[in-house]
This record gives sequence, C-alpha cells and structure tokens, in this order.
Amino acid sequence: MVVHSRMCFFSTATSYEKFMIENGFGHEYTYRLPYKYQAEFKAAQNEARATKRGLWADDACAGDTMKPASP
Repeated sequence: MVVHSRMCFFSTATSYEKFMIENGFGHEYTYRLPYKYQAEFKAAQNEARATKRGLWADDACAGDTMKPASP
C-alpha cells in the first residue's frame, strides 16, 4: 500500500477509500464541496448497493446505513 497526499493506494492503484466503499464497508459522503474522486466513489457505492455488499446486504442494515445498530 502506498500513501500519497492523504490517499492510500494498493499496488493495484485502487484507493483504500474506494475499496471500502465498493465492498460495502462504508459509504460516500460529501461534506460541503465536490472533490476529485466523488463520482468514482458514488459509482462504487451504487455498485455495492446494487449487489448488496456489506452495509447494503439484506441482513445487515436493510439499506438504512444511518440507523444505529440495535443491541
């Protein structure tokens, strides 16, 4: 893994952030302004959601990733 300007990249040139989003371990969030990888991260999230990976799985958060986990 290579860290470059606050971004982490695997040897395959995939960013750690994109890896996490496309596998459903997190979601894209834009705080105020658009950023360089925004479209790429949103596409990765849409793919994860469509294939029900990670957070998007039926038995995980049922699509509501903002809802707190129940005990």
